[in-house]
Amino acid sequence: MRLPADATLIVVGDSGGAGREDAAAKVAALKAAWRREELPALDIGAGGFAGGRLEASLDDLGATTLVLCGEQGAVEAAARDAAALGFHAFLVRDACWRAAGAPQDAFAPRPEDGGAVVDAAATLAAAALAKARQRREARRPR
Repeated sequence: MRLPADATLIVVGDSGGAGREDAAAKVAALKAAWRREELPALDIGAGGFAGGRLEASLDDLGATTLVLCGEQGAVEAAARDAAALGFHAFLVRDACWRAAGAPQDAFAPRPEDGGAVVDAAATLAAAALAKARQRREARRPR
């Protein structure tokens, strides 16, 4: 997995639901890594792309790649919306939980959902490498 230095972490949805405890620890680790690497991170609700404000914020950041985690159904919907707007999305499978009362089906987004499915460990490593590449590029003489 390779992330650009403009990769934006987006935590989507509410905070309750099945499997929340383990996923919450992974979300916290992702947020800490994004802060440490000075990468942009946002918390949004379900339907965050509605109205265009999130898209405008992402455009202001220069984001092209989104790393999505949070409530499974909201993450899948956000990935579809992001893909429709031309963003590349990574869905962090083990940093997602099911909403309370949601069916017990496995988290298996389809390619048409608009994103690649990854795990938190690979994402953490990729975030560090993205920032390192950006620093290296900034030091190169032009």
